[in-house]
Amino acid sequence: MISVKGELSYAQRVALPGGAQAIVEVRDSAQPEGQGVVAERRIDLRGRQVPIPFELDVDQARLEPGKAYAVRGAVTIGGRPAWLTDPAPLVARSGAVDLGTLVLQPVRVGAFPSTFLCGDLRMTLDFLGEKARLTVGQTEWDMRQTRTASGARFEAVNDPATWFWNKGQGGILSIQGREYPECREASVSGADVRGVEWIVEDVNGGGIIDRSRATLVFGPDGRLSGRGSCNGYTGQYAMTADSVTVSGIASTTMSCAPSLMAQEARFLEALRDVKRFQIRADGALVLHTEDRRSIRARRGGAA
Repeated sequence: MISVKGELSYAQRVALPGGAQAIVEVRDSAQPEGQGVVAERRIDLRGRQVPIPFELDVDQARLEPGKAYAVRGAVTIGGRPAWLTDPAPLVARSGAVDLGTLVLQPVRVGAFPSTFLCGDLRMTLDFLGEKARLTVGQTEWDMRQTRTASGARFEAVNDPATWFWNKGQGGILSIQGREYPECREASVSGADVRGVEWIVEDVNGGGIIDRSRATLVFGPDGRLSGRGSCNGYTGQYAMTADSVTVSGIASTTMSCAPSLMAQEARFLEALRDVKRFQIRADGALVLHTEDRRSIRARRGGAA
């Protein structure tokens, strides 16, 4: 066994609320987030604050020769990731390893979105440490976390009558004083994405050229195809839960107006790097890269 120890901390003057939990994991660096975990330790903080010492044992037999492994720490609030460290390489393959201090950073908005159904209302909450963004249809509210005895309660900035009280996989929603039926987390899977032509309406927050056409079709056989703005393209994809990776993209070689070619290049570059997808409360499909680029598309028809 390898004994890995260290501590989690951050420089910000922010107190962790009750119900916060620290998580430390050792994982295969080549695997997507949430996969390839070989060891994990969860620590219920029960009011404790940073620095948070940790120690976990790793079975040496689970570390395959030639593969790179890393240690990553996180703090969740109300079951949602709020703070996250960068991966720290695990170099030693035996004995004891002291990683020192792993620095936690706030999780950005959009990194861990969750969609809920509150009766017939569909809403999305994007978490950022003690802040969040609530989206219902085309309307968004910036939210801040407020004190509560259990779960995590978020209140709209300048509108205390709009709030969401997150409790595990459910919660309670109020919008401008109207309280909705108890919310439950909506399951989103690849079945909601596959077999449909998605029409791209935004790349990296810059929109797209009027009357241009970029599309995505995730086939049931793992094949990705569509138009990039000028050329057709094909590739392969792998999709699990809310993660998606794309490989082997090839396109035709037609030449179009320079603006269309530049847009196509941005689209295909982002597409090659996507790591996660979400279906927002307004029905849009959003593909995210790790460096905050994105592709937003709307459902067209059956492919």
